[in-house]
Amino acid sequence: MLSGATNLANASPACAHYGYASCQVWEQFIYSSNYVGKGAQVFMQNWMFIPAHAKCPSGWSQYRTSSYNGCYKNSSAVNSVTVPATQLANMKLAGAVAENGNDTVTFTNGANAYAVSEADSTLDIAYVWKQSEFNIVGNGGGSAATFNTGSSVTVNVQVNDGSTNAPSCLANAGSTGETNNLNLGSCSATGGASPYIQFTESN
Repeated sequence: MLSGATNLANASPACAHYGYASCQVWEQFIYSSNYVGKGAQVFMQNWMFIPAHAKCPSGWSQYRTSSYNGCYKNSSAVNSVTVPATQLANMKLAGAVAENGNDTVTFTNGANAYAVSEADSTLDIAYVWKQSEFNIVGNGGGSAATFNTGSSVTVNVQVNDGSTNAPSCLANAGSTGETNNLNLGSCSATGGASPYIQFTESN
């Protein structure tokens, strides 16, 4: 699974919209090679973490543990293609959000693109998105993507926030529950017309 995600954020206007005095929101942009047996799909997964004894809004599923009370809802999905790990270099995943507009995930495999949009008011994530994470991870449920020994991946995460400032590299700062068996290597940050960070991971 290719997963891009926002930071876990407080103070989204969505909290009051759904009737909570406080909450945290988090959004994932996903390409799944086989999502719950439905084949390759592209979609967004929305999460809210709400007060301990509160109920989720209508249309949201509850995921409660001893540590948190979570609600989640997927966007609509578009069917895509199953791409082998040997062709990772052909793949791109993009997430874009707009205040009072739409959030969009776009998966590109070579010259073919697959995109899905939803209203930003689902989480009002455009008001609170300050960090981004991206990686190749397990296919949901806290699972891990397992690469052969000797594997190496270089990841490039481009930022489009209207500035030319170089972003910052942050280690172990993500929120995604899925993992892989690669070790994080060096990370560099570059500003300019298309700011980005680039990091390596290998085993």
